[in-house]
Amino acid sequence: MSADTSPHWGSWMVVQPSLEAELELERGKRALQAGSAADVLTMAMKLWRLTIHQDAIIRGAVRRIAELEAQAALSGSGPL
Repeated sequence: MSADTSPHWGSWMVVQPSLEAELELERGKRALQAGSAADVLTMAMKLWRLTIHQDAIIRGAVRRIAELEAQAALSGSGPL
């Protein structure tokens, strides 16, 4: 028997973009294709900074969740 008891264990992590989001992505793609090399470089730098920032936020959140779970387990109120 596998450890995964649900057929869709990680399905909550799958992004299902709305039509509005898809259209916004297409608009952005076309704007980048029509832009100058300087515009594209500026956008790439902004995206790189955003990626670094989001990574730090996610790592911090995961670390905090792990701390809370450890505290709960040690106090006897956490999952077994």
